[in-house]
Amino acid sequence: RQHAFAKDRVPDLYNSPLNYYIQDYREHAENHGGYYDRILSHHMLEKAGPDHWDRFMRTMRHMLHERGELHLSVLVRPEGKASSTLQSPWMDQNIAPGASAVSLAVLEDLAQEYRLRITEEPLLDEPYHGGITAMLWRKNIYAHKDAIAEILPAEKIRIWEFYLASLQAMFDSIGVTTGHVVLKRA
Repeated sequence: RQHAFAKDRVPDLYNSPLNYYIQDYREHAENHGGYYDRILSHHMLEKAGPDHWDRFMRTMRHMLHERGELHLSVLVRPEGKASSTLQSPWMDQNIAPGASAVSLAVLEDLAQEYRLRITEEPLLDEPYHGGITAMLWRKNIYAHKDAIAEILPAEKIRIWEFYLASLQAMFDSIGVTTGHVVLKRA
């Protein structure tokens, strides 16, 4: 539904010839090396998880034009917090296998390894912003539960409610925040 909505609506709003794909980023990269001036990655790095961070960064760099920019929106964990403290068997099974927030130090190491440079100071939201956002998403689910039930089974709705409650707790208690980082080819 989101794909159809974007294809039908967004070009009219912005008068822009945008293309939308439902495709794994790794497959997409095979035919788009050096193609993009800008890549906007919204919470993909943490969903890929530490076992796949190398491939993710290598793939993003491959798709960037020589003067291109990679804009990452990513969950950032406080320095000194082990990534395993943010993982759980439930998350692995229901949301994203192996997902993990990244520390800024690890992100800097990945950027250096893949000959990318962080172009400006990363913008970090206050942790409570993420908690408030997760809480508002949950309230929105409650307010529209009947409409959502028409397209999702009750079990999936409960999974999303629990996931959003978990996110809220992660932001509020561990100090995870959302980071916005711009990288360019070095």
